Amino acid sequence: MLVKDHIWAILLKLMKRWTRAQLLPLLDQHLSNLKDDSVILSIGGYGIVDDYLRLRLSKSSAKLITFDIDPSHQPDILGDIQHVDVTLANLGVQPELIVALEVLEHVGDPEKSIVSCHTVLSRGGIFIFSTPWIIPIHDKPNDFWRFTPHALKKMSNCFKSVSIYARGSYFDSVIALL
Repeated sequence: MLVKDHIWAILLKLMKRWTRAQLLPLLDQHLSNLKDDSVILSIGGYGIVDDYLRLRLSKSSAKLITFDIDPSHQPDILGDIQHVDVTLANLGVQPELIVALEVLEHVGDPEKSIVSCHTVLSRGGIFIFSTPWIIPIHDKPNDFWRFTPHALKKMSNCFKSVSIYARGSYFDSVIALL
């Protein structure tokens, strides 16, 4: 591996940490509204996201289940978000909250993934996901998509209520493009 590849890997790791850290406080409102016995599913949250959820849930009896396609991340459940409904139904799991931060750009069929999450949620459950707009290609070769707010809303039409928020600033975009 070349020196520039090592530098790129370090910068990418820092960028992911920075962008995901901006998302974590958005989870707080939903976490505080959950009943103590709720089930929270974290999809692809290995690292900072799962660590944050564990910390926030440490004083409650809510159950965090991790779900990931990568066995090296040692998830509670190994699986593909595109089939999370079938996987969890087979296990008898129906979460009240699903969190998938910065995941959908990495799946072959993001709309199928959204529908799969909707299908497995408990009645009145919430699906919180994020996806980048301006960020260099990363996690090659599995970085497939960038979505407009209109595309996200269309793909989420199985939900009764959808809220889409932009995050970051012009400064963040410039930094990401450097």
